[in-house]
Amino acid sequence: MRSLRSIGFEVIYNIEKVRGALYEMYEQYAANFASTNEEGSSQRSSKSQGDDVGSSSTVDINSGWSKFDEFVDMTENAPPTKSDLDVYLGEVVYRCSQEERRKWNALGWWRVNSLKYRILSKMASDVLAIPITTVASEATFSAGSRVIDTYRANLAPKTVEGLMCGGDWIRNLHGLKKKSRKKEENDEEFVLNVP
Repeated sequence: MRSLRSIGFEVIYNIEKVRGALYEMYEQYAANFASTNEEGSSQRSSKSQGDDVGSSSTVDINSGWSKFDEFVDMTENAPPTKSDLDVYLGEVVYRCSQEERRKWNALGWWRVNSLKYRILSKMASDVLAIPITTVASEATFSAGSRVIDTYRANLAPKTVEGLMCGGDWIRNLHGLKKKSRKKEENDEEFVLNVP
C-alpha cells in the first residue's frame, strides 16, 4: 500500500501537470484572440475612414461613437496586468446548494460571464462541447479486448452476464461470428498496407 506522502506528491504533480496544460492552451487561445481582434479593429478603422464623406460621418462624430471606438481600441490593445485565467483561478470558489447542482448549466454560466472572461469563455465552450467517455480510444474500434474494469463496474454481475450472453445469442441468431484476436490483427495490417 502506498503511503499518504507518495500519494500527496502524485496529486501535486498531477495538479501542476494539468495547470501547465491549461496555461499552454490558454496562451494558444489568447494568441488567436489577439489576431482576430487586430483584424476587427483594422476593419473598423478602414470603414470609418471610408465614411468620412457623407452625412453619416457627421452624425457619428457628433454622437461621440467615434471617440468611444477609439477609446475601446486603445484600452483593448493595452496589455492586461493579469490574464483572464489568472483572474479566474484567483477568485473565490462558489459552492452551490444541492438543489442548484441539479439545475447547474456550465455552458450557461460561461455564456453569462463571457464579457468578463472573453478568452476563457471561448475556451470553455470549446472544451465543454467535447463528449466525455471512459472508453479507451482503442476499445472504440476493437470489441475484442473490452473488459469491465473497476472504473466501469457499476453493473451487477448478473446484468453483465446477461448482456454478454445476450450478445452471443444475437450473434448466433444472425449467423455472426466473433473474430479471433489474430484475425483482427491481420485485418488491421491489411487495411494499413493497402496503397
